This record gives sequence, structure tokens and C-alpha cells, in this order.
Amino acid sequence: CTHDLAAFTPGAVIGAPGTVNTAGDSWSIELDGVSSFACPDLAATMAKSASIITINGTTVLSPTTNNGIFEAGAANSACTLLDTNTFVFTGL
Repeated sequence: CTHDLAAFTPGAVIGAPGTVNTAGDSWSIELDGVSSFACPDLAATMAKSASIITINGTTVLSPTTNNGIFEAGAANSACTLLDTNTFVFTGL
């Protein structure tokens, strides 16, 4: 699958079992090639549904980090220019 959250070329969407507490206890969706224009707003929107969010390898939401509160500043800092952002959303 692909998404249109990119300015130039559609990015990939990959779904798989995820891990919140134990392997396979959740869903995981990876989006690559996400535009800087969609970042960090996409993370803020998905924070309502996901248990764990990483942007370019930086965790911005986790049950064990920051008392499970979405870190908007960390999300903004993790975002890079153009269509270079990779998100991983994991939820129960």
C-alpha cells in the first residue's frame, strides 16, 4: 500500500503485529516518506489512538515514557525536512 502524505512521491504503508507489552499483543503501522508538512501534526492526531509512536527512531509516545503523555516538542524535533520522515504507530 501507499499513502499521499508526501509532497512528491507516495510513501509505503506497512502493517504488522506489534509489541506494547508482549510480542504480538498489538497492531503496528509504519509509514515512510512522510512530508515535513504532515509532521508532527500526524503524530499528534494519532496519539489519540496509538500506544507507542516513533518518528525517525525517536519515541514521542510510550506508556513508559513521560507518563504516557504525547511529547509534542520531541515530535517536532524528530521531524526532518521534505519527504524523509518515517513513522511507526503501535496500538492495542
